[in-house]
Amino acid sequence: MEIWRTVREFISLIEDDISDVSDNRIKLTILLEKLSVGMKNIYGDVDDIDDEMLPDLNYDSIRLMVFKRFPDFGFYNIAFDYSVNFETEELDIGDAIDDVADIYIDLKRANEYNKYNREQMALWDLQFGYKSHWGQHLSDLQKYIYKLNKEE
Repeated sequence: MEIWRTVREFISLIEDDISDVSDNRIKLTILLEKLSVGMKNIYGDVDDIDDEMLPDLNYDSIRLMVFKRFPDFGFYNIAFDYSVNFETEELDIGDAIDDVADIYIDLKRANEYNKYNREQMALWDLQFGYKSHWGQHLSDLQKYIYKLNKEE
């Protein structure tokens, strides 16, 4: 399934050698697009959620890993919630490093289920995480990167 290749590429971007970070933003932009498109037709069934099989993912060390790969990423403003009532919506602060870290954690989790031949659970976890958490990070991050690229 193509989505798993993209998930593994995203994980590799964060975990692999960082001797040259110059192309990381371009690679990330492409992977975010692939993830966004790839998630359109993902469906899975929850069977037995077994967090014991998942690795312990330390947020602080992951955040540091992400920062080393994207040293130019920072904070940005976003709408607190998207709504047709734009007059009443508040602004919030986004964090591109947190966006990448959270996407990585959720993809890593789903990928672990997939590695243990629990594909339906992996697909469910991927879809649930996308709709409830990392999909918003992906969308916000795409807008942030667009703005960074535009200003260069």
